Amino acid sequence: MRDTTVFIALERYALRKGMKRGAQKDIAERLGVTRQTVRNWCISNSVSPEYVEEFARLTGAKASDLNRLTRRVCEE
Repeated sequence: MRDTTVFIALERYALRKGMKRGAQKDIAERLGVTRQTVRNWCISNSVSPEYVEEFARLTGAKASDLNRLTRRVCEE
């Protein structure tokens, strides 16, 4: 199974919501963080641990898939 990136999770969220723009802002507001924080998660492909479960719930991604790449790098 392919890893779900944070960016892909946001794209799927936007598609489900019928959004052409503003998915990062919408998720940020729902999580109580800034849009810049969500953007940083996309860039680093890792959601802060305290938000990963809720981010996964909102986007429909598996929490275990979202930060898999980060875990792999840390284990090496």
